[in-house]
Amino acid sequence: MDVDTQPSDADLIERSRHDAAAFGPLYDRYAVQLFRYAQRRLGVDTARDVVADAFLAAFAARGRYDLTRPDARPWLFGILTREIAGHHRRESARLRALARCTHRRRQSCRRPGRGTWRRG
Repeated sequence: MDVDTQPSDADLIERSRHDAAAFGPLYDRYAVQLFRYAQRRLGVDTARDVVADAFLAAFAARGRYDLTRPDARPWLFGILTREIAGHHRRESARLRALARCTHRRRQSCRRPGRGTWRRG
């Protein structure tokens, strides 16, 4: 009978606190799942960036991980969900700013007294 000898996520995170390379197997275990989750919400290109940001955030926060929890999947999905929400907030702000600029440009393109658009 084979015994699963893979270290738990908590073991990897604990080791990664002293050896950054030990965090790599967590990426191998969960990157595809996280990407699929993000892709359904953001599209392929943005999902790649957000998943990378989530792993960077997880790496930076590994010192605060609760080592009594052997499975890091919920922790990683929580980080990813916050990264997705942050992306949506930034994108909304960008679109609002773009709309303001477009509105101002339209106002400056009107001919004085005529209310018509000029080309250019």
